[in-house]
Amino acid sequence: MSTRSQDQGAKKGIYAFLGVQEYFQYDPTGDYLAPQLQGLHLVEGNYFPMTPTSLPDGTSSISSQVLGLDLRVLPDGKLRFYNPTTGEFLLTHEEAEAARREAEAARQEAQERAQRLAAKLQELGIDPDAL
Repeated sequence: MSTRSQDQGAKKGIYAFLGVQEYFQYDPTGDYLAPQLQGLHLVEGNYFPMTPTSLPDGTSSISSQVLGLDLRVLPDGKLRFYNPTTGEFLLTHEEAEAARREAEAARQEAQERAQRLAAKLQELGIDPDAL
């Protein structure tokens, strides 16, 4: 079910009334928003459009002063958050989960190596806790 009319009407008014400083809309399919990413900033109770920047590779970018991040629509249409301070994209949920799994596997491997080393030291008559 589409919330287009609510997003562009009632919600916008409610958010302005509540003092929400920035309001972004993203249409992943490009069916009802052109451009796909639009941003508004609140000035004296009214929303005004934020100007997107077009990067040389076709990426569209809008800077969020509230978040300290850029919202970017890549040429493939995906929305990503970019940290201009570090020059890096924030990880997607999938990327963060993969990094967590990788770190857990590395931790597990290190723990197993430490246990093997401790067992080898004990075989040699060395108390690993004394080291």
